[in-house]
Amino acid sequence: MIKTYRKVVTVDAEQFDESASMIKRYKISQPDSIAPEYVMSANTEDIAYLRKGDWIVTGEFGDHWPIRDEVFRSSYKEVHE
Repeated sequence: MIKTYRKVVTVDAEQFDESASMIKRYKISQPDSIAPEYVMSANTEDIAYLRKGDWIVTGEFGDHWPIRDEVFRSSYKEVHE
């Protein structure tokens, strides 16, 4: 039987702007003529692709992964403390 679950965790996120500092901080590879998207290691096993405007999310254990802007905006709400 399939059950429905909600993930309740606070994450940090910043919108990817193609800056050299973000490329260095998240160990992102520049695109080439064959693959126009940037590449980042989401974890030790997966490679993820991102574009300018996507969000880089940092989880509670320091792991990073990209999320497309439209998905991020519909799934996450900013926390005001």
